[in-house]
Amino acid sequence: MTAKRIPDSNAAFFFGNYITYKQVKDASDKVLGFLKSVGFDKGDRAIVSLPNTPHYTPIVNGIMKAGGIVVQCNPLYATREIEFIAENSRAKLMFCLDLIYGNVEPLLDRGLLEKVIICGIQDFIPNASPAEPPEKRSELTSFEEVMKAEKVEKYAEIDPENDVAMFQYTGGTTGFPKAAMLTHYNLVANAYQVREWDPKASPNDVAIGLLPVFHVYGMTMLNAGILLGCMVIPVPDPRNYEQSLQLIQDFRLTTFTAVPTMFVGMMEVLERQKYDLSSLRVCTSGAAPLPLEVKDRWEKMTGVRIAEGYGLSETSPVTHANPIYGLNKAGSIGIPVPDTLAVVIDD
Repeated sequence: MTAKRIPDSNAAFFFGNYITYKQVKDASDKVLGFLKSVGFDKGDRAIVSLPNTPHYTPIVNGIMKAGGIVVQCNPLYATREIEFIAENSRAKLMFCLDLIYGNVEPLLDRGLLEKVIICGIQDFIPNASPAEPPEKRSELTSFEEVMKAEKVEKYAEIDPENDVAMFQYTGGTTGFPKAAMLTHYNLVANAYQVREWDPKASPNDVAIGLLPVFHVYGMTMLNAGILLGCMVIPVPDPRNYEQSLQLIQDFRLTTFTAVPTMFVGMMEVLERQKYDLSSLRVCTSGAAPLPLEVKDRWEKMTGVRIAEGYGLSETSPVTHANPIYGLNKAGSIGIPVPDTLAVVIDD
């Protein structure tokens, strides 16, 4: 939808490379073409285990265009954790970062996956030297090869309210992680809810992607940015606070979403070195309670308000948030986002 509306607008910036919405759309149609060529059908599951890189959006959209189910997976997981997700989700194939292939290869050896697609950061860095490829095997291919597939623009027919689009694994309260089953409607509705929360948001905004996209919070904030049509700068390593602050300064970023520990890390850097953060309009925080002292210290240090919110994987995820420009109550998760019913009960 955004690619049709503003095809030549920049969707992302990554290590010196601008990527337009049309390029993202074309790449996702090639992912779909590849999936069709390997027999991936509606209802099939594909694991996506990537940090914040430009691969994520075309891969996820390509899988969903095929009617498949995206299985989110933390790229820092060890082999046994990936094996659990592969077996539990009954995944057919996997897209993963080249740096973690050593943790994934045993799944091919055991026959748990039919195919693995290797993605490298150099795929989106002009003139970058390719990483040393792993030993060739028939079940292994590269994202570069996927991008040679024919574009397919005939998408699977889906029932948005009932067809599952994503398995988002969550720790829950006991035992192994469990997959929250999110429909297409769940994902799109929450992206609209997040977008509408900031009445000043516009396609002219520039956002930084600090939150990991394999986490439901980061994924939905990315979707909201795409829906809005703004440019997002993905950051593969969110703990590189110097890089993040430099990007905010250089690109005059207007907003970013983080977790409390990220605000603490940035403030530690700001105590040593000054950065111009005057372009920031607002920051939002979630995924963990925001300590009052962190909120107070950040706002005094930067002059930028933090609006705290709340959500859970099963709701994809945002359910509550403090108003960005209205009453911002410290220590509160705020009020329900549009079209959300909240019930307060006792024990």
